[in-house]
Amino acid sequence: MENNFRFKCYKNLKTTLGEIDAIVESIELATREFISTVSPDISTSKETIQKNITELSEKHVIKVNYVDIKKLESRVMILHIINVYERFEKYLEELIEEHPDLGDKKSKQQEETILDYILRKLNKGSLKSTLDYSIINHYRLVRNIFVHSSDKKITKYENKIADTIKNSDYKILKAPNNITTLVFDDFILFTRAIKNFAKSINQHCQLSDEQMVMAIKENYKAKLAKLSNNIKRKECLITQLLKIDYNILDAKLVEQVLKD
Repeated sequence: MENNFRFKCYKNLKTTLGEIDAIVESIELATREFISTVSPDISTSKETIQKNITELSEKHVIKVNYVDIKKLESRVMILHIINVYERFEKYLEELIEEHPDLGDKKSKQQEETILDYILRKLNKGSLKSTLDYSIINHYRLVRNIFVHSSDKKITKYENKIADTIKNSDYKILKAPNNITTLVFDDFILFTRAIKNFAKSINQHCQLSDEQMVMAIKENYKAKLAKLSNNIKRKECLITQLLKIDYNILDAKLVEQVLKD
């Protein structure tokens, strides 16, 4: 059997982030076009900017009283980062449900992030030394500063990223930036780090054959029971479920699930 294992939550994450990428790219185009229209150059006066905004507002019948052009891009980016972080947290919650070794978070320590809890339970603490982990934590703290309050821990991640990123695959990106000067590259850096880190988890935390068999039996007990008298249909269902949940096609696993 060729090993193409992947968690369903990983597939869902990649699909959703792809959709988010397309939307954010479109919004970035619109934002840049808006800024270049209302403020063609750095010498454009506040009065002219406001006049141009008013004209656009009337054209599209959308009331806009005031826009701080200097803060617009960074504010738009922080909203995108918050959205991506929430999607990443959903992925982590789904991973906890899909991986039998993660339990129900009862053993999660009070100050522990969900990500750190997962890495501890799966004995994959070594992944915390990766650049992707540091990037994810950096933007988690950026998100926390905006949503809650200041977090001095962010300095440690800024420094670590700045020192490491110069020699990484991310070196062409002009990021990370301060929370007040976030740009499109910050969004790109964050989403790429999430995709790469989730891929690492998928590769290093695969389920054993026994765990997959047990999960199919437990999660689809009612569906399988309805086909007790139709082995052919039951076999087809198990094959489909293994493919959907784990991207696995393996006749031996199907046979193991069929066994009582």
